[in-house]
Amino acid sequence: MLDELKAKETAAWDSLSGYKFIMFGYHAAVWVTLNRIHRCHQRNPFLDVVKLAKVKIERIRYPKEG
Repeated sequence: MLDELKAKETAAWDSLSGYKFIMFGYHAAVWVTLNRIHRCHQRNPFLDVVKLAKVKIERIRYPKEG
């Protein structure tokens, strides 16, 4: 199962590096689903990307004044 997770992670990053955002989302979602249903308890490799997106959207919604 860990090999399958690694393959999906690689496919996701490869898609993102080629600006294939929909395919990135697909492979990342499959990774998350497999990790959950097989109870692999692996750290989500996409967590840093999610955190970055949260910071960026926060800055857009609530820009600093001054």
